[in-house]
Formats: sequence, C-alpha cells, structure tokens
Amino acid sequence: MSGPRVLHVDDDREFLSRARDRLAAVAGIETVPEPEPSAATDRLDDGVDLLLCGQRVTDGDGRDLIGAVRETHPRLPIVVYAAERSPAVAADVLGSATDYTHKPREEAGFAALAARIGRAVDAATDDRDRLTALNEGGLALSAAGTPAAVHEATVEAARATVSCDRCVLYHERADVLEPVATDGTRLSEIDPRSVDEGAVGRCYRTETAVHADDASLTPGGEFVAVPVGQWGVLAVVVDGPDALSAFDRDLVTTLGAQAGAALDRVAREQTARTYRRGLVALHDATREFMDAGSVAAAATDAVEVAADLLDPPLCAVHRHDPEADRLNVLAQRGATESLAAAPRAPGEGAVGRAFERAEPVWVTADADSLDRVGGGRAADDEYGDERDDREHGDERDDREHGDEHDDGEHNDEHNNGAASDDGPTVVETPAGVVTAVAYPLGEHGVLTLYADEVDVLDDRDGTLGRVLAANTEAVLDRLVGERALRRREAQLERQNERLERFASLVSHDLRSPLEVARGNVELATLADQDPAERLDKALTALDRADELIDDMLTFARQGKHVTEVSPVGVERVARAAWPAARTETDTGASGELVCDTDCRVRADESRLRQLLENLFRNALEHNDETVSVGVHETADGFAVTDDGTGLPSLSPQELFDPGTTTSEAGTGFGLSIVREIADAHGWTVSVGESETGGARFEFVTDPTA
Repeated sequence: MSGPRVLHVDDDREFLSRARDRLAAVAGIETVPEPEPSAATDRLDDGVDLLLCGQRVTDGDGRDLIGAVRETHPRLPIVVYAAERSPAVAADVLGSATDYTHKPREEAGFAALAARIGRAVDAATDDRDRLTALNEGGLALSAAGTPAAVHEATVEAARATVSCDRCVLYHERADVLEPVATDGTRLSEIDPRSVDEGAVGRCYRTETAVHADDASLTPGGEFVAVPVGQWGVLAVVVDGPDALSAFDRDLVTTLGAQAGAALDRVAREQTARTYRRGLVALHDATREFMDAGSVAAAATDAVEVAADLLDPPLCAVHRHDPEADRLNVLAQRGATESLAAAPRAPGEGAVGRAFERAEPVWVTADADSLDRVGGGRAADDEYGDERDDREHGDERDDREHGDEHDDGEHNDEHNNGAASDDGPTVVETPAGVVTAVAYPLGEHGVLTLYADEVDVLDDRDGTLGRVLAANTEAVLDRLVGERALRRREAQLERQNERLERFASLVSHDLRSPLEVARGNVELATLADQDPAERLDKALTALDRADELIDDMLTFARQGKHVTEVSPVGVERVARAAWPAARTETDTGASGELVCDTDCRVRADESRLRQLLENLFRNALEHNDETVSVGVHETADGFAVTDDGTGLPSLSPQELFDPGTTTSEAGTGFGLSIVREIADAHGWTVSVGESETGGARFEFVTDPTA
C-alpha cells in the first residue's frame, strides 16, 4: 500500500538515506531527501503531502525554512524532530509547525514518526476536504435565489464542513432571533431567542463570533455562534467538550459571512425585481389615470395607485388652497378612526414641510421608535440633504432603517420641529400616525404615505413614491393647463359673442327708442300737434335709450374675465345687495330675504353683489305680491330661490339672452348680466323651479367639490 509523499529536509545525509528506507518499510512512506534548507522551498510543488524537518531548528535556517513554507503553503503539514526535545524549542516550533517529536534512532522510533506523519497528513486531507465542502457550500449559496434557499444551503454547508451534531440558523425579526433552518433538530423544538439574552444574542449584538457553553443548547458540550451579516446568527453545536478546533471556528465564521453576503445579494435582487415590477405596474396605472378628467379624479386615482402598489396603511393627497394658504385633504384611502390624514399649513408636519421645501420628507412621531429607527444610511440616499442632521442610532439600526423626522405641530424646544444635531424631533402627528413620507406635487399639493408603526415604509416605497408623485404632478399640470386653456378659449368665445350681441343690440334695441324720439320731435313741429306732448314722448324715448345704454355697458363690462378673486362670504354680500335691489325696483313690490348659508366662494366681491342685485330685482319685478327670496348653500356652490309665480315659458337659453323680458318696464338685460358675471368667474348657472314653485338659480362655483 502506497503512503504519503514527504519532503525530508536534514543536513545529515546518512540519516536522510536511513529514514527513507525505514519509513518506506514500516508505513510505505515515500520520502524526497533534501540536505539544503535553502533549496527545499523549490521542491514543495512536487506533489508532497508533508514537510519533515530534521534541521536543528534553533538556528536561523530552520526557522527561516518553516516561515517561508507557511507563506506559500499555509495548509501544508509540517513535522519537526530534534535530537533532544526542549520545551522552549517546542513552544517556538509549534507556533508554525504541525507536530514536534524526537529524532528517531531505533525501529520503534521510526514507527512512531511514521504514525505522526500519517496523522498529520490525514488531518491535512480532512482540512482540505472541509475547505472543499466550504467552497461548494459557497457555490450553493451564490446560486440560492430566496432567503429560504440561503437558509437551507447554510445549514447543509455547516453539516458538510464541520463535524457538528446540530446547527441552527437564526433570523432577526423585531429584536427576536427566530430559528429559520436547522440540521439535526426540528425547528418546532428550538425556542426563539431575544437579541438581549444569551450567547446567541450577544453574538448578534456585538457582530462577533462567540465560542461558549450553553446548557440549553449543548448539555455537556460546546457551540460556536457566528454573525450572519446583519440578518442573524449561525450556531453550530457539538456534543462533547473541546470538540471544536480553532480551524472549525474559522470555517464556521467564514460560512456565516458567506451566508450574510448571500442574503444581502438576495435582498438586493428581490428589491430590484420588486422595483422593476413596481415600475411596470406604476407605468400601467399611470397610463390609466393620465385620462382623469378633473383634479379630484386624479387625486383619487393617485391614492388608489399608491395603495395598490406601495401598500401603506394610509395614503392621501393634500391640495393647496392658495387663498387660505392651507393644504386640505382632497383624497385619501385607508382612513380609520385611529389613523387619518389631517389638513396642514405650509411648513407644518411632513405634508407642510414637503410642500414648502419642494422635496420629499420622512418623519416619525413615536419617541419609543427612535432607538429603532435612528438615522439610516439607506434612507440618506433616498432623502437628500436631510441625511447630515440625522446620523444617529447604533450601527445595526443604521443598516436597517431610514431617516425619520417629526410630523405635526412645531416644537420650539427642537428648533421649531426641524431636525437638529441631537437627532430627529418627535412631535404630534395626525391621529394614529407613527411614520410618514411626503412627496411634493409642485404647486398643487402633496402625496403622503402614512403608517401606524415603524419599518412599514421602506426605501422601495421612497423610490417608487417619487416616480408616482412625479407622474401625479404631470397629470395635475395637464389638468390645470387644460382648464386654463378651456377658460381662455371660452373667454375669447364669450368676448366674440358679446361683441356680436352688442352690435346687434345697438343696431336694433337702441334704434327703436331713438326713432320714437326722432318721430315725436318731427311731429312737434307740425301745426296740428301739441309740441309739449310730443316733446314729452320724445324725452321718454330718450330716457329709455339712456337706460338701454347703461344696461348695455354693464352687460359688456360684466363679461370681462375675472383675474383677482378672494374668499367672499355669500350671506354678507347678499344682505348688502338686498336694499339696493329693493330701491331700484320700480314696481313697488315688497319682499323678504332669507339667508341660511355661511359658505364662502372665491369671487370678485363687487361683481358678486351685482349678480345678486340683478337676481333679487328680477324676483321683485316679476311678482305682484310679497315674495320671499332665499340664498342657500349647495354641495358645490350656492343657489338663489323665490316663492313667486315661477319662470316664464322660455328655454334657459332664451331666459339669459340679452333683451328678453316679460316686463314692460324691463330692458331684458338683468339675467344676461347674471350669466356674464358667472361666466367671468368660471362658474356655471342653471335654472329650475324652487320647492315652492318659484324660480331657482343654481351656481356651481367649485367643480372639484
């Protein structure tokens, strides 16, 4: 039987020859003799399994040889012998060599040396096999595509690499190390472990290997626990004392690092796949809500997409009201009694800050969560210049969590709610909100994702949230732009119509009283006519013409587009318009005004008063008896009603045409002016019958309501 091949270095040539013969005879060992230490290193690659060194190791050549071998062949076994064993020499040699023994002289000595050589070679072969198993385990880990596959590959590699009785892989979730894979024990028989307890917890907290006894794991035995990156701990258990060598612990430590790297890779790949799927889903969803017909519809679509794609407990769109300088909730999904979005002012909370800063803002409101949320590096990359103020929390928190700021009321103690060098500020937030991330929508408002616990909104949400916010802003830009364009086109169309109507009125309605005046003046010169009577009729016709001119000018002016508006209380303007309408009524009709609204509309106050005066006057002039006129709030505007005899049998278009009247004293411009004022504000007006049978004029002032 052939034995190992040994490079034998000794300056005693006679002993080299004798050892070659005796080792071959007793154990079949093939020796390659080399009397020069300086030449020995050149022969190490000739397929030798062990270095047998007989050189006197107390001199320089022997130590230099062993050191040179360890640099180029760290795993090659080295057996050193000496004529006289010395404890001092043994301590010096065994720091680098595998074994140290006497120089053999008799047959028994050569047999003992052969046994030592065999054991050293067998141990080295076993080490190589375990290194091969570790490398194969690394290949399996590199091919694993899911966390579960990584877990199983890790325990299989541990079993193949280390002669252990059990191995357990723990995964950290919410400060608890839960067993996720094992070899040799049922998972149901292994208890979870707190990160604050025991050797396994200490390994996770310190991120260093722990070699210790643990009666709950190894009664009468030992184990080594090594960190698995940021994810957990790998524990290898051996039943029996002193069974884990330093080489075993090194192998397990390397395997833990490989498993951690594999889990990092899988997490990145899963995040990338999820992100790609999210982008595709976001693209498809965006194409659908790009067709939204109103700002309210677009906001509703945006929160629906955010809820379906990012799955936050609550998401909302706040719309900025420039007049009130307020961010009001336009649409939200997921609201409950314990979790709801709230209106904000610019600069207030996550919503107000995102709008004011024109950049995403991530906040927290839970003081107990700050130790867990910290100031994470991942979120730093996601949320820009906020990173510099929040580099806090322990190292593991940095890896796991993102920047968290405060949401809600400002806190003077913490620089008015802004982040400081002392860490994130904690302030009041909307009901039930613990964390929130807000994305600005340009001048339109803010898209916000809310959560009622930490670690729900992750970096993926941050990236896709930015894309969704950008798409939503583009939709809102289009809607606002289209609305402005439609208004401009309608304004130009109305101006053209007014010009045509004005020309027609001047040529038709104004011509009639002028012809009457001219005719009466001519008749006044005739001998058979009463000049005073004729001139009186001429003056009456001219008064009529003057009244028509005033109404025509009012009609033309009121149609001009409104450019400056402000919030106006409808009741206050109505009560101011009522006395003027009664004073200007020629019929002597009486009436009362009933206002049951406190609504406010964005309007030019003087034109709104003119509109109401005309409606009040119309109600008074077309009813012989006392009439009750009401001003009421509606879902999207206001309405003016009366309890009179109702509207004439005319179409809505005819009612609003200039010159249309059923009163002998009227000019027919009152309702035309009403419509012109409404159009100039961008409102719509409709007519119908009131609940009491009179007239009802309803104005839609907020089409998004």
